[in-house]
Amino acid sequence: MLGYVGEELANTISSFSLLVFLLVFCEITPKHIASSHSFFLSKAFLPFMKVISVLFFPFVWPSSHFASWLAKPLIKKSGKENPLASDEELEAMVNTIEEEGIIDEEASELLHRSIDFKETSCYEVMTPRVKVFGYDTDETFEAFLKKPDAFHHSRVIVYEGNFDHVLGYIPIKTLLRELVKGKKVNYKDFLLPIVDVPRTMMISSAMALMKKNKHHIAVVRDEYGGMEGIITLEDILEELVGEMWDEKDSPTNDLRKAERRNSYYVNGTMNIDDFYNEMGLDPDKLLPDDYTTVSGWIIDHLGRFAVVGDSFRVGNIYVKVTEVTPYTVKEAFVRIIKKGK
Repeated sequence: MLGYVGEELANTISSFSLLVFLLVFCEITPKHIASSHSFFLSKAFLPFMKVISVLFFPFVWPSSHFASWLAKPLIKKSGKENPLASDEELEAMVNTIEEEGIIDEEASELLHRSIDFKETSCYEVMTPRVKVFGYDTDETFEAFLKKPDAFHHSRVIVYEGNFDHVLGYIPIKTLLRELVKGKKVNYKDFLLPIVDVPRTMMISSAMALMKKNKHHIAVVRDEYGGMEGIITLEDILEELVGEMWDEKDSPTNDLRKAERRNSYYVNGTMNIDDFYNEMGLDPDKLLPDDYTTVSGWIIDHLGRFAVVGDSFRVGNIYVKVTEVTPYTVKEAFVRIIKKGK
């Protein structure tokens, strides 16, 4: 049939037909069959693969080493091996196996958290200095014990003068055990040493350090040596398993539905990554950040401390400040604007 058309056209048609044939019968169809019956086919072809690997070993081994020898001068030595897959590729794999139903949503979330775990710094998960409760040795211990918040925490920081001079911490459970016996107590009898970590340390390294020293709490220091906050093993574990509550915690609703459609009231202390996920924002398309909360995000956009009524728009997200403290945003109204509005 191709003899009736020109030679060039015949070559084009035959090349195109061959390409379609190769794609359909040598690429797409075999891959689809293999992915649908991967376990069965793997077992069936394993004996043949072993035979082939043995037969071709005399050719593969020298050629592989020769290629490595040729490429060696061109490869820059980094001192460490390149990972087989990047974090982005791993997350894409997790998304794929979730979509295919191999794992459920909870398992997928745990895997995503595990991937992000080694890239999370202490600064991102710490309790900031302004929210830390502690005992100042400049006051009497008896006066401290009368404070309403003295027993609302499992561990209390002990400092001298200000939080930059932390002496250690007191385990409240041990203290209570002695108080119920009617004994007179002194903070020095319960004082335990505390670990110091830099703000930039990854939480995986901080957890290893805390486990090594058998401590549940650490002081996060800034570049000048001042206390920036505290971090606990619970804070670190929550990055893997999500928020954990005990009988002393008061669960907070960081995101409340407003009366208007696609509208919410957002707590200023809400984690910025959680906010991005809820709002569908892509962090890579936003300004470089050095904040961990919605309050910090809003102040960064405004370029100053917020006042009630301040508003701005980021992509399809409208933000309006509804409640503030002197230096932070306590609550904001957020609305998702649909396209065309």
